[in-house]
Amino acid sequence: MINLNELFLNLKSGKINPIYLILGNQNYLINQVKSRFKKIIPEEEMSMNFASYDMEDTTIDDVLDDAMSSPFFGERRLIFVNNPSFLTGNSNIPKSSKIIDDLSNYLLNPEKNSTIVFFAPYDKLDNRKKITKILKSNAEFLDITHLSETQVKKYILNVIKSKDYQIDNQNVEYLISRCDGDLSFIMNELPKLLLYCNESKVVKFDDIKEVVTPSLNQNVFDLVEYVMENKVESSINLYRNLVKIGNQPLQINAILIGHVRLLIQTIILSNLGYSQGSIAQKLKVHPYRVKLSLRESKKTNFSFLKKLYMELFNLESELKSSNKDSELLFEMFILKIVK
Repeated sequence: MINLNELFLNLKSGKINPIYLILGNQNYLINQVKSRFKKIIPEEEMSMNFASYDMEDTTIDDVLDDAMSSPFFGERRLIFVNNPSFLTGNSNIPKSSKIIDDLSNYLLNPEKNSTIVFFAPYDKLDNRKKITKILKSNAEFLDITHLSETQVKKYILNVIKSKDYQIDNQNVEYLISRCDGDLSFIMNELPKLLLYCNESKVVKFDDIKEVVTPSLNQNVFDLVEYVMENKVESSINLYRNLVKIGNQPLQINAILIGHVRLLIQTIILSNLGYSQGSIAQKLKVHPYRVKLSLRESKKTNFSFLKKLYMELFNLESELKSSNKDSELLFEMFILKIVK
């Protein structure tokens, strides 16, 4: 396995392997990785020695035919393979098909002048499959499914500092939390934040709060916090705003249930001695969400969370079966669970 910095350094120095596997759906990083790979092919050769295939509308045979062709007036062919669902449990291709056998044979003896990069935008692969095992054994493997809080924080700091702006650690953490720890979301918001701070070149708390649009998950997390702190008016106002901007009541409620469930699971695992990182790994959630949950769990008690959890399910039932206004139902829910 290789990390992102190692990959970029290797590509820059010309240390290029014939097979790569990139796992994860961090769109921003995926685009960065694709951009770095494209730099290994001279611009004037791109039309002849670069190809990108989507496995949802093409076959592996096309990829292999391309990979086994000699570079055209160049030193290397570069091939992107997107959405290789045959590496997951959702593939329609039989395990024993000739297509998989041909790919397996190629992976075991790849063309030295061709580089194939498999971009698998999934949370995980089916490691029981022979083809997955062969690919992971013969490829440079980069996993960017769940970046740690430290990795996200370091990346953002480097980007901000590279543009000659300043931000302290506390405000970086606030920026991350406002975007629910999603690096792609953060990087989409960052240009307008830096533009807003262009005069001072310093990113402050109020700047982030003013400019950066909070994710739906972060809004709902704030909503949970208001509910647990008995802030009735704030809870109702935030709920109304979320509905007003187009979020469906059932969607909001589903995320509320998910957040409260995470709080309950976090408390149980923490009491059993699990660390923040171990909890994130066991529950398969972003480490930053676990950090926020651990912090939030200290403000309430377990019995209240259980009551809140059950009442949210009752609210879901009401939303599905009743003709009553969703905002009215939410207000009734708030008044019912207020301590």
